Amino acid sequence: LWTVDIESGQEGRLTSPPAGVSDWRAAWSHDGKWIAFHRSSTGSPANLQLVPASGGEPRAVLPDETVGRIAATWSLDDQRLLSVPEGGFGGDISEVDIGTRRIRQLTVGARVSTPILSSTGRIVLSQWSHETFFFKMPVDNAAGVHEQISLSAGSNFAQRFSPDGRQIVFQSSRAGRSVLWLHDFETGTERQLTYPPTDREDRTPDWSPDGRQVVFLSNRGGPFQL
Repeated sequence: LWTVDIESGQEGRLTSPPAGVSDWRAAWSHDGKWIAFHRSSTGSPANLQLVPASGGEPRAVLPDETVGRIAATWSLDDQRLLSVPEGGFGGDISEVDIGTRRIRQLTVGARVSTPILSSTGRIVLSQWSHETFFFKMPVDNAAGVHEQISLSAGSNFAQRFSPDGRQIVFQSSRAGRSVLWLHDFETGTERQLTYPPTDREDRTPDWSPDGRQVVFLSNRGGPFQL
């Protein structure tokens, strides 16, 4: 994090995270004494941090928190922070008391991204509402019936037919994060194929030529790799 003086343009470095760690989405407290931000690193959940606006060592708001929290927004009295869970498709707004570290959930199933608190105490928010299904159609009749294949709502992407044409492997975020699923044409059923660790994802699968293995991208071990 850096600060810049609006009149002089002079810049000052506020935080010096270790290698591989990023500090971002900073928010000033209303009294100007503190800056809240979230610190993230590969393989670890992002967490809310506080640093004095005059400089100093940052401290975690929830040092023992295992669920990543981002998008810090100050309450009007500077005693609490609004946040949402780390992830690509939003979550519910929680209120974190800085002094007691008590967490109070404010919404249920809202899929919120970036809540903002007004001067009257009302919260404005953007909401994720993204669903993608995949279909099949006859190649020799583009105007023919398009039949939906994927069964569940959510983002269903990167579908690939098995070599024998009996199954489709695809990525789906129906449970909140992308994991691999199989669709069976004979039974019409779908089952989850991969179970990555919490806050990790599996994406873009494809079959081996004999149909016995699937290759895919995953960040379960750090950056996305095959």
